[in-house]
Amino acid sequence: MHKWLLITLLGISTALHAQAEFETDPKTGKKGLFDAGTYERILPLVYDDVQSFRSIDSLIKVKVGAQWGLYTKKGRLIVPVRYDHIDLPKRALFKSYVSVEKNGLLGLYHCNGKEVLPPKFGDVQAIRPDVVMGRLPGDSLLQFYDDKGAFLFKAAGEVALEGYDANTVEIMRVDQSRYFLDKTGKAVFPDHFVNARWTDGRSVICAYIAPGEITTSNAGLYKSDGTIVLPPFYARIKPAGENRFFVRTTDNQMALVDENGTFLIPMAPIQLSNVNDVPGSAVYCVEKGKPNGHIYDLNGNRLVSNCRTSEPILHLKDRVPDQYPERYFTAFTDWQNATYGLFRTDGSQILPMLYRRIGYTSERHPLIVTTDSLFKPYSPFFIALAWDGRAACPGRFQELECTVNPKILYGKPENHSRSGFIHLDNPSEAQFIYERISPLSPLGYYAVQEGAYYYLHDQEGKRLHSEGFSYMRPPHGIQYEQWRAKGIKTRLAAVGWRTQETAGKPWVGLDENGKAYNFAPPISKPRETGMAENVPTGKPADLPLSKPATPPAAEKIYAREETDPPAEFPGGDSALADFLAKNLKYPVLARDSGIKGRVSVSFIVEKDGSLKDPKIVSDIGGGCGKEALRLVGLMPKWVPGQFQGRAVRTKYTLPVLFKN
Repeated sequence: MHKWLLITLLGISTALHAQAEFETDPKTGKKGLFDAGTYERILPLVYDDVQSFRSIDSLIKVKVGAQWGLYTKKGRLIVPVRYDHIDLPKRALFKSYVSVEKNGLLGLYHCNGKEVLPPKFGDVQAIRPDVVMGRLPGDSLLQFYDDKGAFLFKAAGEVALEGYDANTVEIMRVDQSRYFLDKTGKAVFPDHFVNARWTDGRSVICAYIAPGEITTSNAGLYKSDGTIVLPPFYARIKPAGENRFFVRTTDNQMALVDENGTFLIPMAPIQLSNVNDVPGSAVYCVEKGKPNGHIYDLNGNRLVSNCRTSEPILHLKDRVPDQYPERYFTAFTDWQNATYGLFRTDGSQILPMLYRRIGYTSERHPLIVTTDSLFKPYSPFFIALAWDGRAACPGRFQELECTVNPKILYGKPENHSRSGFIHLDNPSEAQFIYERISPLSPLGYYAVQEGAYYYLHDQEGKRLHSEGFSYMRPPHGIQYEQWRAKGIKTRLAAVGWRTQETAGKPWVGLDENGKAYNFAPPISKPRETGMAENVPTGKPADLPLSKPATPPAAEKIYAREETDPPAEFPGGDSALADFLAKNLKYPVLARDSGIKGRVSVSFIVEKDGSLKDPKIVSDIGGGCGKEALRLVGLMPKWVPGQFQGRAVRTKYTLPVLFKN
């Protein structure tokens, strides 16, 4: 399960997280919004237009007549439907606010639904999350307000910009000269500093920025009293945190210095950056022309040699609170024999570089690791470690995964044919009695196979319904529609069938409490035969001779969006991700050449689940397309998609990400 390093299945995320989709009433032409995951109505079919909001995926614009409003994709009103125009503010530096226009005047709303500035300004701008600006028509002064609309100060200038930290704003005058103010309107730098750009109260960076340019080679470092620490001969000086600075020369050499100008990492043709781009974190140093680098602390001491770094990729992303991947990083060696270690961003080690995979869920969950190669012809064994490196539960496992509850895992032990839930407070009492445990998304329940039947279990591993089903899977659109039509208030967690054959058969909906509801299969619409309404009559001799029979046309291939349920890999999205992770081999040419990106492969899922006609839709070279085709050729039969209760041929496009 190396998917968090090598593979991103872009098409799978829709099954894990519900998506809002537009809908049009065919009779009235009115538009609305529904949840593609649960088929619940989000916005009614009463709007003349419904659009995605520019650059903010969570917001939706709606129109009634000539007036616009704004909703979230969950149906919460952000901006009432009464404005001529809604957009991002000009020179938007971040996306916490939207601008509204009424009768040619502008105002601001926070994306939480609070009106911050009424529509009376000629220009508005969001400077920081807690500072906004408005200029009244004909006024030469900029007026600054907090995020609740309370007035802060006025200042002369043409443009307001984000300051160098959370407590400052930068103002550009008409002549393009610049100055900094704090949130009370007080000047930040004394007059004896020229072109000051940053300070922490102890050190000051000065760097002239010419009109139309970013930087020029005259950045210098000073003490707060004006004493020169580094003369203004550098192309750039950037704070690294903890009174340390990255300096760059005009010929692209870099160094790490302290506030007194001492060179902690000497000047060389290297690239320096904070790990995870977090100021105050350890420093990653890469020599020019080399793929791997070294990790240093902020005193210039080398911590890890010949490695690369990445932020941990989350398991159970967006389903577990308190996930802070920016606080940690993994360091790993070259791809061919990669081993990984886990570190805090200050460089302190949590796990040594001994592991072939480290699975991170949250600070409260154990770490799921393996020392076995993920590319062996047989499955690796996994163990659960506490954050101090000790075993969180005894034994090795063929399969091991976290649940939302940090005290509960599920998996299959070494030399064992069955799976079970493991309570970390009493791991010895775990019962490995299930043939299989499969997560049901997006609500986080589990389909647990015991013998020949499947049962619904909650996030604690507790069985919610006593009846076993021959087949169980996550619900899809038709089931959601029938569920809603029945007026059931609880959420649909899983769908079960009492027979192995599912197409056109009655099904059972199980809610989040395990209560069962019986449903008839959806009624298929009559298929059009294409025959003429007026059939000629008369004696056989009077009828025209029949034409030679023509071969039947090839059976229709449906798009994935037309099917319900759609075609899927046996076991669902997580099983597909696991299959790819265990079988993908990063081509040596691509890896050594630094080739990375997404390859898309299309294929037809036949009615019997076999895969036919695989083709490369987009390739990145280096043998990656060939490897993606090889993976498709290794796949078992899929569960075919259905249309109106019958299995159909479906076209599927699989994106695979090759990433160093």
